[in-house]
Amino acid sequence: MKFKHGTRRRAAEYEKDWVQRWKDDQTFEKSVAQRSADNAYVFYDGPPFITGVPHHGTLLSSIVKDAVPRYWTMKGKRVERRWGWDCHGLPAENFVEKQMNIMDRRQIVTNSDQSAPLDKDGNPLPTISLEKYINKARESMVANSETWQGVIDRIGRWVDFKGAYRTMDKNFMESVWWAFKQLYEAGKIYEGEKVLMYDTKFATPVSKAEVPMDNDAYQTVTDPSVYVKFKLLSGNTRRKVTLDKSSKILFVCNANVVRSQMAQAFYNHFTKTQNADSAGVNAEKYPTAKIRTVADFDTHLVAKNLDPLAVIDLMREKGIEVGASQRTQLTKDMLCDYDLVVNIANRNQTPDWL
Repeated sequence: MKFKHGTRRRAAEYEKDWVQRWKDDQTFEKSVAQRSADNAYVFYDGPPFITGVPHHGTLLSSIVKDAVPRYWTMKGKRVERRWGWDCHGLPAENFVEKQMNIMDRRQIVTNSDQSAPLDKDGNPLPTISLEKYINKARESMVANSETWQGVIDRIGRWVDFKGAYRTMDKNFMESVWWAFKQLYEAGKIYEGEKVLMYDTKFATPVSKAEVPMDNDAYQTVTDPSVYVKFKLLSGNTRRKVTLDKSSKILFVCNANVVRSQMAQAFYNHFTKTQNADSAGVNAEKYPTAKIRTVADFDTHLVAKNLDPLAVIDLMREKGIEVGASQRTQLTKDMLCDYDLVVNIANRNQTPDWL
């Protein structure tokens, strides 16, 4: 049988037709209502960020999750599927600030008396009130929900959009605080410390999950390097001021660590060994060296034939302020009776006194 060009219905048309049939017949609603509430299967679906149109990543996980309630529905369970919208967090703020062309968080002001931040040329940036910013965020969240609903229907997923919750709704936020209060009173909440990445634009710590792996997430910057020239003492006596002509050059990638670089380990007579019985020191060449074993200081060995005061000289040359208390700390004879400081684990100098 031959078909004329343009007379056959396209697959997308069949798809839209079936979606409309399900809506007209209320197929999804009936699949829930026909089953007893006493025989329920509770299904919690984490809400997506409503910061743009759906894409492959969000739709793939949504399709996989849809298989779970469908399976239990066929097993005779009542599975209510309530949709939700995540309207909080950095994705929502970033989405709105791009729309409003906000380049600096300080452009959002709480009162008209606040001074405007300056751009790189020294010109004041336009400001926006906090109230207007919040209203714009709410409007954007509502507008994008219509796009999402159309796409979710097209992929054949059944969910309740009419009763959808939004994290920006007052009743939802109060429910979260109530749950947190219950955990706190039960002694399940504790305060600790954790190293996190920091977003300089939004002025807040961020988790790894909030950092997209694309070209906008990282910026290539040029960081100054520092070369430190350590002067060596003419003998093993720490308090001698007479210096010989020898010196040691240390390359520091990050200038910020200069403050903590108390001394430099320069002997090359160490191996990679971390055996407590063998510190890796050439005992024949240094028969009088007093060495603490690796087990004593967690892979650190200790010595004393350096002049850490050279660090102070370098800091002053670079314009770094050195306080009296810091100078006192550096000049103390804190290297005791040992002859060298080195970290065998990474073959680097120790960042501070042990």
